[in-house]
Amino acid sequence: MNDFAVISFSNLLTDEEVIFKRLNLFLESGAVIVIYNPVSKERRGLFEKLWTNILEKRGGMWGGYVKHGGKVKEEKGVGRVEDLPKDRFDMNTLIIIGNEDTILMGNRLVTKRGYSLEKEKL
Repeated sequence: MNDFAVISFSNLLTDEEVIFKRLNLFLESGAVIVIYNPVSKERRGLFEKLWTNILEKRGGMWGGYVKHGGKVKEEKGVGRVEDLPKDRFDMNTLIIIGNEDTILMGNRLVTKRGYSLEKEKL
């Protein structure tokens, strides 16, 4: 699977039921998932429900996050999804949930696309 999906966890303009439905479809599709606006002080409960759903379907897979990306106080990390520091996530965090093809190379997430790493010689 070499697709990815992007989803916001903000329920200000989207009903929670719609967010849950979309997340489940993305999780079942096998696509890498990128989450923005994951959690705010007021929406911690919603995030915990969504995160539990992610762990049930993608626990053990690789994931990562970037908080305050491109800024002086940038923070980032990679690890198994269940080991990511979810208590540090806020509205300035981008979360990546890998799939079965996602691997860790050094400190980077790589999702294989099926191409050989070496070009065949003709």
